[in-house]
Amino acid sequence: MRALPLLLVLLLGGVPAAAVSTYKGLQPGKSTRADVERTLGQPVRAVSATLFEYSLADGPGSILVEFRADAVVDRIERRFLKPVSRSALLRSLGLPETPEEKGTNREGKLVEYFGDVNTLALTFASGETRSGVMSVGYYSMELFERGLGKARNPVVQFDPAACRELYYWSQGERDAAKRAKNVGRHQEILEIQILAQRGECVKAQSLAAKYKESYR
Repeated sequence: MRALPLLLVLLLGGVPAAAVSTYKGLQPGKSTRADVERTLGQPVRAVSATLFEYSLADGPGSILVEFRADAVVDRIERRFLKPVSRSALLRSLGLPETPEEKGTNREGKLVEYFGDVNTLALTFASGETRSGVMSVGYYSMELFERGLGKARNPVVQFDPAACRELYYWSQGERDAAKRAKNVGRHQEILEIQILAQRGECVKAQSLAAKYKESYR
């Protein structure tokens, strides 16, 4: 068996013998914020009230740690500066070739879930595996089960605030389409506005790009 690149092993905090969902000894669902700070130091910034970013002393990229209300770790996400080979990560983490489930996140990027004793998720740079892995997520059992459930039973997750700027832009374009008395243009921008209002940003952005090409 070909040896794993030493840098990749270091980036992932070492290859766990049992391939459990731990990073540098930190285990989601068990470790606390105090444990995280002993291992990773103080956070470099607060992304939200429960999500914090930490720097890495032994490699490029960053770490995001999400805490529950009781300060227990719910998720650890190891982010890479550049996409990493899927096959290299599977070898490094001792994961099977076939994930337990696949899904896409709100940005349309592919997410592969590896269960059993792993509770890991690989998030890719795009919707395809060939784009490479941008982050490895180490989940608590509860959070992993929720993510797995959404992947198995996908539903549209609406978030109107996610593409608010696109929504406001489409409002202005609707007025322009009305003034131009262009029925086709009006229908196109109306569809974009509805998608943006519902929070389906990926679809709305794709249609907006085509719209701008047609009516610039």
